[in-house]
Amino acid sequence: KKACQIPCSELRARSRTGEWMARRRVRFDGRPFLGYNCSMQLEHFFTPAGFDALKPDWNRLLQTSAVNTVFSTWEWQTVWWRHLGAGEPWLMAARGDDGSRVAIFPCFRATNAAGERQVRLIGCADVADYLDPIIAGGQESAALAAFLQAL
Repeated sequence: KKACQIPCSELRARSRTGEWMARRRVRFDGRPFLGYNCSMQLEHFFTPAGFDALKPDWNRLLQTSAVNTVFSTWEWQTVWWRHLGAGEPWLMAARGDDGSRVAIFPCFRATNAAGERQVRLIGCADVADYLDPIIAGGQESAALAAFLQAL
């Protein structure tokens, strides 16, 4: 299994929202992530049916993550998507070594006014301030590396 070797500065630049990772106590000390296994199996859902597929694990993961806010709950995210969502949903889920889901990255793909494609977190249209990937405690670095590689 190949280890990820993505410098933290690159993770910050690639995410374009490095402040949310810094707020959530993920280290940005300039050292590379070494030794984290990036072979996490990722699941991709490109339709709203992905919300239903992830429902059994969504709030359970949220309760063990560092970002347990109402804005990240399955209920909030699905209602937001149903009423304010635009573009194409792109829900990613990561599975750990034992096959269980350890992270969910609720985002969508859209085109901005300049015609550029963007990936944004669900709930981001001036409604909620606290939006983050949902990652089980202890899995943050490996899951973020896997998600960023998928982007």
